[in-house]
Amino acid sequence: MNALNTSNRMVLVKKELLRKNDISFGLYGDFSLTKDDDHALFMSIVNEGIKEALYVTKDYVVVSGNRRLYIANLLNSINEVPVIIIDLLGNKIDEYLVIQHQQQRVKDIVDIAKEYNIILEKFNSQQGKKNPQLKEAKEKFQKENSSFSERTVDRVRKCHKLLVENEGYDETDAWKELKSQIQRKTKISFIEKQLVARENERINKELAKSQLPYQDDYFKLIHDDARNIKNHIKDRIIDNVTCSPPYYAMKTYLEDDILVKGTGTKNIKLKQIGQEKSIPDYINSLIEVLSQVNTVIKESSSVFVNIMDSSKDGIVQRIPDKLINAYEGTGDVTFIQYIYWYKRNVIPRYENEKKFQTSLEYILHFVKDPKKYKWFNWVDKNDKFYGDLVIGGDGKNKVFRNVLIYPDPKEQLNNDEYLNAAGLIQSNAINNHKLNKLLEEKGYKLQHNALYSVEIPMMCILSTTNKGDTVMDPWSGLGTTGIVAYANGCKYYGFDISEVYTAKATVRIQDFLEKNPDLKKIEVENSKMVDIN
Repeated sequence: MNALNTSNRMVLVKKELLRKNDISFGLYGDFSLTKDDDHALFMSIVNEGIKEALYVTKDYVVVSGNRRLYIANLLNSINEVPVIIIDLLGNKIDEYLVIQHQQQRVKDIVDIAKEYNIILEKFNSQQGKKNPQLKEAKEKFQKENSSFSERTVDRVRKCHKLLVENEGYDETDAWKELKSQIQRKTKISFIEKQLVARENERINKELAKSQLPYQDDYFKLIHDDARNIKNHIKDRIIDNVTCSPPYYAMKTYLEDDILVKGTGTKNIKLKQIGQEKSIPDYINSLIEVLSQVNTVIKESSSVFVNIMDSSKDGIVQRIPDKLINAYEGTGDVTFIQYIYWYKRNVIPRYENEKKFQTSLEYILHFVKDPKKYKWFNWVDKNDKFYGDLVIGGDGKNKVFRNVLIYPDPKEQLNNDEYLNAAGLIQSNAINNHKLNKLLEEKGYKLQHNALYSVEIPMMCILSTTNKGDTVMDPWSGLGTTGIVAYANGCKYYGFDISEVYTAKATVRIQDFLEKNPDLKKIEVENSKMVDIN
């Protein structure tokens, strides 16, 4: 940008006559020899003196060159400083004038974002209003700072706004916080993600307070820790348990000011499953819940647990096997078999590990009594399934595989098949786009994006229950198991420790019922659910 001056003639002025400009230090921070660029400037002046002239007002307030003046005052060897005088008094200096004279300064992305904000404020930027001066200033600014993308600058500005509006920072401290994180090599995309997550968390929490969990005679959502199942269900009334517990050390899910899934130790006092310091502790936490499950399942019941393995230093930790051993160790259940959920679209982990890419999850099938548990081959000869889910072609007897392989919709399904296929085929998430849209319509923000596909609870429930049976999920989340159970004529109990997830699941089940008015209630004698506390 063009400097405002009357002449480019450089003159020497005694350093004691010059006064610093506090605006500059407010924008870019105090001088410190611990900063690489400040230290480099200091050594340059020690060795060569001040080569670049300072820009100063007629009354000797420094517009540009405050760091050079600071260094000059440190050095007894410097008495006079080269300056260029601009036709302005010190009391007229503003932030916009200062940034016009900072082209030689080494700046990080936070400095650039602050300068961009000043430009927008200077020209009173308003969305949708044309402003030729603003357009010209922005174009010059972007040209002079082309090493930083406009998208990145906007991200920093968004983070600053979130810190001020949601985190209790004032304007200055918010910039300092961002600069501190950038200096620690934290990626701005990560900072933005965390701030947005906390903002969404606050929105969701506020909405959830006024949302009662959905409950009727057939479908009950319960906001409580599943380790308290026996406080709500007194008898052995559960025919099927199909669930997906929080995975160990995989992802972070922020809700209710707690980490519902993921890694970390912030919430050890809340005993968050998935937050444990070790895999044995994690297995013990799962067994705490599954031991409660054992008190309410019938002799003819099945328990399906969707679990993910983990690796440490490139070595697989065999979490499914350890859970099998621990759960059988309770003496109440028997392990029947593995079901493998093979995922074509697994996200590659480009890590320096000497092993192949993990591409599956496990569904572990346990039963209360190997001789008494229910089992139905409910598949009809004429049923059609997308993907390689069954053995047996058109018009032939079919049985499900113990490997769930979904087709690639781009390669193996035409448009009509894809639209009719259950769920979002071969995806880690089931109908996330539609669910996100629904929750946003209700004011919520979708954060739980690890929903398992409907085919999993569908196969587990239909293979082991009659109509009128009761299904339970100790980690109900957004209620996928419950919706499948309800749609297939079963009653449902869903527990979740998160008030927010319970509220979101309520929105989801209400939407499901509204859009499926013809879905008949369970018409069997004494089919209504047992009352719960």
